[in-house]
Amino acid sequence: MLDFPETTFFNRIIPKAKFYEKLTLKPAVRNIFINEIGRIVWRNKLSPVTLNVREGGRVREIEVLEITLKSNALNDAALKVIDKGIPYHTLFLLKNDEEQYIACMGFKDFESQSVSEYFKTGWMAFSDLPLRVEGLTLDEVYDNFIRQLNPGLRSADDCALEDALAEDARRKKLEREIARLESQMRKEKQPKRKFELHLAILELRDKL
Repeated sequence: MLDFPETTFFNRIIPKAKFYEKLTLKPAVRNIFINEIGRIVWRNKLSPVTLNVREGGRVREIEVLEITLKSNALNDAALKVIDKGIPYHTLFLLKNDEEQYIACMGFKDFESQSVSEYFKTGWMAFSDLPLRVEGLTLDEVYDNFIRQLNPGLRSADDCALEDALAEDARRKKLEREIARLESQMRKEKQPKRKFELHLAILELRDKL
């Protein structure tokens, strides 16, 4: 359950144009802000002061933005623009007109301030969002948010988050390749080639 202390509440509306009016964006990305986003509220500020945790080596603050959508979808391109424009780490709470929420966060590279992939829940009531503030530093709070959004990652006891994400990316790549070969094998008519594809699939499954 997502339950931030009252000390973290900020509740300030941010004009969505602030994220793109001074940037050179492709018209398609600009249209995402115009057509898919209703409003953006800076809901919470998670910091050493508001949470009573220590500042991390990578994470100084976590901003929680509530984004009201005009439909049930938001292109990740808009999230990347917002993330790029905020010099801190960001947790997005996407909200639809049925008062349902998606919690969404990406692993933000400390150097480039960019995100390559976002991890998300499905649509659910706010009280059902499976995020908890856990950790003694903001690094730990942030890493635990990512792990809670992607429960398939190895635990912090096993490896660092960056290593767990790299492992998860390799696994997903293998799964995509297996799916591609399986599709190819189903269509293949020649028995010899079909058998070769079968062996290739078994080899990839062994790597998984």
